[in-house]
Amino acid sequence: MQLEEMVGRLRREPVLFVRALLEEDPDSWQSEVMQAVADGETQITIRSGRQVGKTTVLAWLSMWFLMVHRDARVLVTAPSSGQLEDAYIPEFKKWVNTLPQELRDCWTIKAERFEFKFDPRQPFENFITIKTARKDSPESMQGMNAPNVLVLVDEAAAVDDALFESLSGSLAGNRGKTCLFLTGNPNRTSGFFYESHTVEADSWKTFHVSSEQCSRVSESWIGRMKRKYGDDSDPYRIHVLGEFPRGESNTVIPVSLVEAAIGRDVDEIADAPVVWGLDVARFGSDSSALAKRKGNVLLGNIQTWRSLDTMQLAGLVEAEYEAALGPYRPSEILVDVIGVGAGVVDRLRSLGLPVRGINVSESPSLKGQHLNLRSELWYNMKAWLEQRDVRLPNDKELMEELVSVRFEYTDRGKIRLESKQGMKKRGADSPDRADALALTFASTAARLSGSEKFDWRKPVRRLIPRLV
Repeated sequence: MQLEEMVGRLRREPVLFVRALLEEDPDSWQSEVMQAVADGETQITIRSGRQVGKTTVLAWLSMWFLMVHRDARVLVTAPSSGQLEDAYIPEFKKWVNTLPQELRDCWTIKAERFEFKFDPRQPFENFITIKTARKDSPESMQGMNAPNVLVLVDEAAAVDDALFESLSGSLAGNRGKTCLFLTGNPNRTSGFFYESHTVEADSWKTFHVSSEQCSRVSESWIGRMKRKYGDDSDPYRIHVLGEFPRGESNTVIPVSLVEAAIGRDVDEIADAPVVWGLDVARFGSDSSALAKRKGNVLLGNIQTWRSLDTMQLAGLVEAEYEAALGPYRPSEILVDVIGVGAGVVDRLRSLGLPVRGINVSESPSLKGQHLNLRSELWYNMKAWLEQRDVRLPNDKELMEELVSVRFEYTDRGKIRLESKQGMKKRGADSPDRADALALTFASTAARLSGSEKFDWRKPVRRLIPRLV
């Protein structure tokens, strides 16, 4: 078979490309969406559960598109740099390394640009460019001028609508094959991605992939999600069924708020104080957890320890404090004093650390809405996430804990959070990490109330009309 004839066939049959050159057999849904691009669909949108192979499809499509089209460009984007650096880029490199050596040598892999030249004498460039979909720079999505353009958007539900206008501009007026290709977990019931599956669905080629129906997804993971959240819950709908949430009325923090904050490309507030929250456990299945927050940014994954006595835990926290330099040393360490937490507070206080004990079972600072301070702190944490200029690390355990806590109303109309014991009874994990983060929102009470003198040795007790 002549080269041009072979390339022409692979251009029409992307599944053959994967089987022949990458020696992999795509799942049926992967074959369908790849063939839709080859058949000339210009707008494709996929909502799916997790672990179904979305990133693999993006890597295959971008590689195939460049290798079988002349003068082609591919833009790969996602709402966070972590999504690209931790998922798409390593996945793409893995598949390039499976190509036959003579084709592998045609690729030049740079940090944010992958170039392909089958013949070094060819006058045009085929390349993939990788950009984070930043809300504050929509112009970065423009300029994909070439006869053949493929735009791949991962986690599209979290991409700002304004950026899609720029992406659409990249495809306007192209003479060859163009396609805007969206994929993601359906965690929001508004925005461009949601509308592509609902009110604008007639203008799109839509696909739906459930993790329950995908052979590559572990049955044990599905079972765990079902036990933890229930198969009628929004987390299960989003992450397993690949369906949009109904909006659970008894969950404190919706999935969409948490997922939108993970890896968000925002700068931390330079002059914001650092506050630590420490949720203390002693022995058993619960963990002691330490959260470090600087204004609008949670500084790294939350640290956890198990089976430590109060002296051991205090020693580890002291070591963390001594290792924190300059603006990252905490102005306060907020510790839940219920149970063994009081001993940790006493020890840290004797070591000279800026520690303050918090009894989350006491009355809230604001009269009326919440049963206790724990409920109020969780809702302040929710309000922080709702600002949409905050950033969480890609901490899977924290994310699961944040969206798993439920609430109910007491007979007197107060909001009461589900207890850790109640969560364990229904198969959910104890929200130790999430409680540690919530504790950071009981910070700087005396200063916010207008007091010039601030004594961190006194416990926080309803000192302010609001919390931050």
